[in-house]
This record gives sequence, C-alpha cells and structure tokens, in this order.
Amino acid sequence: MVPLSMGASPARAVRHERIIPMIEDDTSGRTPPADTILGKILVGVAVAAGSAFVSWSVSRATYVPPPLPKPLAEIVPKTILAQANTIVEFSAKGSSVPGSEPPSYVWSVGGLELNRSPVARCNDKNSTLSCRFVLPGTFSVAVDVLDENGETSSAASTITVSVPGGYLGLLLGKNDADAQKALLYDIDWAALQSLVTRPIILMEPDTQAPVYAALAEPPAVANDPPPWRGTAAGLKVAIPPLPPEAGLQFEIALAEIGLVPLTLPFSEVYAAATQGAIDLGFLVIDSPEALAEVGEQ
Repeated sequence: MVPLSMGASPARAVRHERIIPMIEDDTSGRTPPADTILGKILVGVAVAAGSAFVSWSVSRATYVPPPLPKPLAEIVPKTILAQANTIVEFSAKGSSVPGSEPPSYVWSVGGLELNRSPVARCNDKNSTLSCRFVLPGTFSVAVDVLDENGETSSAASTITVSVPGGYLGLLLGKNDADAQKALLYDIDWAALQSLVTRPIILMEPDTQAPVYAALAEPPAVANDPPPWRGTAAGLKVAIPPLPPEAGLQFEIALAEIGLVPLTLPFSEVYAAATQGAIDLGFLVIDSPEALAEVGEQ
C-alpha cells in the first residue's frame, strides 16, 4: 500500500495530464477572408477604387470633342429650261452657314470660273448669280460656300438652253481649208459671241462639220505661227447691221486677221456671195447643220 504523501491524488493526476489544444494564427501573412467583417470592408474598398479608376480611364480614352459645324450649300433653281440670251437668276441664299462671319460664295459655269466659259456671260453678287447663256445645250452652274473656319460645301444646278431665234452662220464661198482655219482659230469668237443674240456657227476645216465658233479650240501644231495664219487676208466679209458697239467690235476683230468688213443686210448676203461681191458673210440659219446645206447650193 502506497502512502498518500508519496504521490498526487488520482483526480489531480488526471487534470495535469489534460491536453489543451493550441489556437492557430490564420491571419499571419494572409488577407482576411471575405466572410469576415474586415475582409468585406477591404474587398469593397478595393472594388470601388478599381471601378472608379476604370471609369476614369475609359472616359479619358474615349472622349472625342464634337466636330465643328459645316456649311450646307443650297442653290435654286435645281433645274431650269431657258432660251438663249435671256437673263437667268440663281440663288444660294438658302445655304446654311454657321459662325458669325459672312461666308464666301464662289460660282462657276460648266466647271470654269465665271466668264471663262464661252457659253454664258454672268455677274455675281455674293449669294446670287445672273447669267445670259449664248449657246444652246445643257450646262451646270455650281456654287462653293466657304465659312470662316475654311469648311466648304458645294451645290449645283442644271440648265438646258434652247435657241428659238436661229443661228448666225459664217459662210465661206470657196473651199479653202487654211482660210477656214484662220477664220475659226485666229478670231476671239467668245468675245464676239457675247455681243450678239444668235449663236455663231462656222465649219470645222478638217471634218467640214458645223461647230460653235466660241467653243473652237485650235489644234496643236509644230509651227509658230501656225501655217494658216494670214491666209484669210484680203477676203471681203459681209457682217449684218448690228448695234454700234457690237458692229465696231466685229469690224476690229475681223480686220485684225486681214479681212475687209462690209455691212450688208442678211437678205443680200447670199446673192452678193454668188456674184463674187463678197467672199464670205453671215447668214441666219435654222440649225447648225443648215450651214453645210447652204454651202452646197
């Protein structure tokens, strides 16, 4: 039998041997789990900050300043039928032009600057244009509207011109190709055409086809002066009675290439040509093709 003083009581011995479990530190070196209060706060702050940064970055990257407003050209009428030598009016007043400065208007006829085209004589007053077309056919009239920022807008109209009053044909009594070229290419017919109401028709020397004198372009030649220069000198030409200024301009232009101008009524030209009193003269004809028919008689 073991004495009590020699050892602990059984109850105390059991208590001394009880194992107390250790609590592990789950937070060392790691982010608190999201299901904790602190984790939820930190995750919410991170998400909010990230969203704000992304939104700011996207807004900065995709922002494009609005474009400056541009002019919008408008022309009236859009299409028109007119007779030769009547005044036709065009307007660009309906154009929409932003800005405080007045816009600039640049007009053209047939793709050429004003009065560079022989088909019409025009006067512009900024947003309006008045033209007198002297040749038949279909032509374009365009306007470019330029605003204070240098932006441009264009609009165009189409005009079809008819000639109810006939044509003015220049008939040469003899078949001389060089003289025909001198008549067609050495006279400023565009300037003379603006002085008379009927379109002037001549024969094209190589094809013997009628052409509008104001549109004739001389062929390229190696010689300078060209071989036909001066070949019409001395020929007597009949011009019809014209207003004083127009008649004087015709006489000067024809005399510059050596022609001898004479004034004769239309009714006397053909008879004078057949009798040899003149070498060539102007006739009123119904169509361009009629000039060739008269020459064959």
